[in-house]
Amino acid sequence: HEPGPADVLAALRARASGARAEPDLRVAPLGEANSPLVTLALVEAPLVGQERRPLDLDGGDAVLATGGGGGITAELAVALAERYGVTIVAFGRTPEATLAPHADLDCGEQAELKRRIYQELSASGEATPAAISARFQRVLRQREIADTRRRIEAAGAKFVYRSVDLADPRALCLALEEVQS
Repeated sequence: HEPGPADVLAALRARASGARAEPDLRVAPLGEANSPLVTLALVEAPLVGQERRPLDLDGGDAVLATGGGGGITAELAVALAERYGVTIVAFGRTPEATLAPHADLDCGEQAELKRRIYQELSASGEATPAAISARFQRVLRQREIADTRRRIEAAGAKFVYRSVDLADPRALCLALEEVQS
């Protein structure tokens, strides 16, 4: 049977609860070797013969997490920060909110947030449904990043976030150089 989204979710839930999921689901690259384009597919892989070893990390290490500061990336980053005290460097596409606290980030209710965005964009004549939706989604992603930062710092670790397009090698190199200094 071909694993689907429900299988992935079940495997993630089993892992989160400490259970051992059989079969294990892994991501395997498909396509030509040396090709810059890679297609990902889920494949079944048994856990037989595989030994789990603790990571050799400590508070002096840094871990680069690509995919931003939300979702599964954030959960893994928080777990690494809590367990090992490592610095988490997260790269994602969402610009981090620069005004702290920004009025949009202080608004708790989504309907109120949309109303504020509508008012702000109406004042500049830019209140289209697409513009309102894009701004709303960006604020929600920024909230996730801010929440991830709070959780990692509460664990006593450092969190560095940079907005970078991972498909742009020059931008990626510049961001890596910046965080290394």
